[in-house]
Amino acid sequence: MAKFNPRAFYPTPGEKSKELKKWAEKKEKAETSLRTKKRLLSISIVILISFILMYVLYSVIQSNRALDNAEKVSQNASFVLKNPGLRKHGYPMFQWGVRGVYTGTMKLKYAINDNGHQRAFFSSDELVAADTLCNIESGAGGYIDKYAKGEKVTLKDGTTKTIEAYIASGQAGLYSHVGKYYYVASQSKIICKESAVSQRLQSEVYGDVQSIAKSFVSYCSVQICGDTAP
Repeated sequence: MAKFNPRAFYPTPGEKSKELKKWAEKKEKAETSLRTKKRLLSISIVILISFILMYVLYSVIQSNRALDNAEKVSQNASFVLKNPGLRKHGYPMFQWGVRGVYTGTMKLKYAINDNGHQRAFFSSDELVAADTLCNIESGAGGYIDKYAKGEKVTLKDGTTKTIEAYIASGQAGLYSHVGKYYYVASQSKIICKESAVSQRLQSEVYGDVQSIAKSFVSYCSVQICGDTAP
């Protein structure tokens, strides 16, 4: 029988050194991996925060830009005069680069229809409230036509005249001549029959439209309004 040697159950110094070395290598790899993960997490957090800050900054810039352009561009081809402060500059029609005198109290609306010829239809919140059929699409409050110099105007009998000849004939309504264009007011053929109130309001709106049309002046320069400048 072999003699029992208790030392056989214990690692030799060489074996122990190898085990310690392996353990140290595993520990180093684990720590390196942990450091890498922490570094990647930190970078991800910085990127996320930077993205959020950039988005907030972009939103603020866009919001400020929208506010700056609010007085230059009317939404959906319609401008609602709700800010009395604008009246000190007159009633602006930014698409055309002109403004006219408006001293009324109603909340006027206009929408420009460009079907080969530009025409602005008018109504007001008060008129629509009194008669829903007299909305801005109907142009119940009257309209203003924009004519370029020499542009032809089709008369009721089907004949045509240049805008200059049309105005000289006395057939045109109240108008303004600003730069290269003429702006002529006309009364709507639609009659707001809902009530005496709606008829009165319709007449008042058209009176305001006439006042605006006959008092147009240039609102802005080509540098500001581009091709819309008169």
